[in-house]
Amino acid sequence: MHTVPASSYFNVDRAVERAHVRGADLPRIVWPAESGSTNDELAAALQADPSAWPDYSVWGTDHQISGHARLDRVWTVPARKALTVSVPVRIPADLPMTALGWLPLITGAAVAGAIGAAGVDAGVKWPNDVLVAGKKICGILIRMEQVADERVAIIGIGINVSLEAAELPVPTATSLALAGGSTDREQLLADVLGGLRSGLGELFGHATELSERRLGVSDLAVGRRVRDTMLTLGRGVRVELPGGRSLTGRATGLGAGGDLVVETPEGTGEVSAGDVIHIRADAKGGLL
Repeated sequence: MHTVPASSYFNVDRAVERAHVRGADLPRIVWPAESGSTNDELAAALQADPSAWPDYSVWGTDHQISGHARLDRVWTVPARKALTVSVPVRIPADLPMTALGWLPLITGAAVAGAIGAAGVDAGVKWPNDVLVAGKKICGILIRMEQVADERVAIIGIGINVSLEAAELPVPTATSLALAGGSTDREQLLADVLGGLRSGLGELFGHATELSERRLGVSDLAVGRRVRDTMLTLGRGVRVELPGGRSLTGRATGLGAGGDLVVETPEGTGEVSAGDVIHIRADAKGGLL
């Protein structure tokens, strides 16, 4: 397993070569040593010159100094210790809006696969976190941008690579280094892009059938891969909902739009947004 020094700067030429070998050619990559939010930077660049940013280009950085997380949280890690990237993907005009809810799930499955290739078992916590042994190793934030007459998904990914225990933002986080995996960021990027191209390519390739409701995303191989990597399914959950409400039950499936299906004593419902906490059962099978 290949490990690089924790202080190594990202090697763009090596990343391009690794992506080519992986079958995930990089049409463009911009990698400043320091950057604000990569999602913000890429959004501004897209608006300024859309044609300069083909799908699966990369805006990344060795040190993101003002990253965003869900619910307006701030996300930062020390320089050169994470893989921090944003990737633009144009949405087919005929892809139904309901399918957009699958984008973070498909991204999560791609990241989990790349972390697996780095030697560490990983899974997805609905809707946009990747976990290793119950600890967060990656966060995903997707921003939809209208660019001229096209919808563009800006896929932001932050993976903890070589952080040591004292550098973790919270005790419930981890890194590839702490989990015993490869810390080769260039290879990790290539594997993430390969998984994204495969998963989103399949989703977009069935846009017409999905819009005509001849297929659901769950019927596709990518939908099955998402379910296979989803740690939340079958678990007891408490979902912190907007407005201060919460919902406690058991996660039993994914809805047509990637929503989380939760069974409670009051019935079954679907959750489209919220923070999920995995909870365990007591000795009588109740949820703690």
